[in-house]
Amino acid sequence: MPKGLNIGFVRKEVSQELKKWTIVEDAVAGEIQVKAKGDSYLPRPNTDTDEARNNRHYEAFKGRAVFYPVTGRTLDGLSGQVFSKEIALGLPVDLETIATDVDGAGTTLEQQAKKTLATVLKKGRGGLLSDFPRVEAGQIVTRADINSGSIRPRVLSYDPSQIINWRESSIGGKTILSLLVLKEEKIINDDGFEFECAPRWRVYQLIEGVAAVTVYRLKSDNTTEGEENEYEVEEETMILMGQGQNNPLTEIPFTFIGAANNDSSVDESPLYPIASLNFAHYRNSADYEWSGHIAGQPTPVFTGLDADWNKNFIQGKVRLGSSNAVGLPSGSTAFLLQAQPNSVPLEAMKHKEDQMKAIGAKLIEPQQTQRTAEEARIEETSEASVLSSIANNVSSAYEKAFYFASKFTSAIELDAISIELNSEFQNAGLNATERQEVVNAWMSGLLTKGEARDVYRQKGIATLPNEDAFNIIAQEGVANFDEPLTQ
Repeated sequence: MPKGLNIGFVRKEVSQELKKWTIVEDAVAGEIQVKAKGDSYLPRPNTDTDEARNNRHYEAFKGRAVFYPVTGRTLDGLSGQVFSKEIALGLPVDLETIATDVDGAGTTLEQQAKKTLATVLKKGRGGLLSDFPRVEAGQIVTRADINSGSIRPRVLSYDPSQIINWRESSIGGKTILSLLVLKEEKIINDDGFEFECAPRWRVYQLIEGVAAVTVYRLKSDNTTEGEENEYEVEEETMILMGQGQNNPLTEIPFTFIGAANNDSSVDESPLYPIASLNFAHYRNSADYEWSGHIAGQPTPVFTGLDADWNKNFIQGKVRLGSSNAVGLPSGSTAFLLQAQPNSVPLEAMKHKEDQMKAIGAKLIEPQQTQRTAEEARIEETSEASVLSSIANNVSSAYEKAFYFASKFTSAIELDAISIELNSEFQNAGLNATERQEVVNAWMSGLLTKGEARDVYRQKGIATLPNEDAFNIIAQEGVANFDEPLTQ
């Protein structure tokens, strides 16, 4: 391999987004992680030339600040809407085992899909790799091997920070992935308790129309990663399908996932605007809490005291409270000096809370403002459209990932695979008038039975698939479809 070949090169699109992704991750992680990063998120006020004293002041300043978990709770709420219904699966028998153990480590498809959806919500990007087991040329993989799980493909979910480089080529008018570099970590030393990791770069390439994978490492795991480092091959192989013959894969089995679409471009993070405001709110909170601390601690002031009075009467001490009388000489005064409350940080906090709610952070506090029905519908549609798009993109990516995985087991068409995450979030139900309108539309022939039930399913009233519901209705002898609709 030529010296100086930079296997660990990170594309500009990725490096530019790394800071944003870190901000969102930290906001989701919450207060402990945010405060651990100190002045990365909360500027250090230099109030004293004494460094030790200034550090103590900053720790107190940071300790009183409150980081509200808006970003994390918003993520949980959005994810909860998608997974309020089970994933609708339509899989060939050969792929059912993968759905129950998608990564070979016992993770179910639903569990991994939750993580994948959260990644795309946080960072606007992710990826799924269909990882094939290593099969030697000429080795025959039997149906029993696949069914037992001893030799089987798996689907792995990747964070966008791991997808560091890629290329696409146009072949026969079709754009296909021709290079993919995934950065991973591998345990290199393990004494059974403590372990040490080092980076590895998994490189997928199309070489003369055949997919091959090579794993690279630094020549020395003790060196610092950088452009001047030399890399060496740790492992390389073609990707062979397991249909009992030397049958190489002709595609890189990887699928990009995005917030907008599933092409290779890097989409904007849906949660970044909320996370950014969340940190601005945190800084305002620090100022507000510190101001409250200062303003809430009155300072006693005494005038007219001389050295003789201080020595002979109060002896350098003043005890305050209703049970303690303070004797003062003639002409002296006593009062409490208290700073005026500072309402500017509080107003700034409220303003940012309104901004966060406006872009989807409904979980900050219960909604108290009155809205018209049309305003509520517009807000619901606007928010659901982004979440629906992401849910559909994740669904499509899993269908393609399972399609790639099927190439190891058997020849299955993409259309034969259905993996559908819930993307309908209009759960407000139907009032009596709206229900009757649906019934009338069905009875007049404007809607079919299926279309009428689809309205009920979208509103969360009906839960069964149409075919199952019709079978039950037929078995129960319900002759008039109007009856189950109006009950």
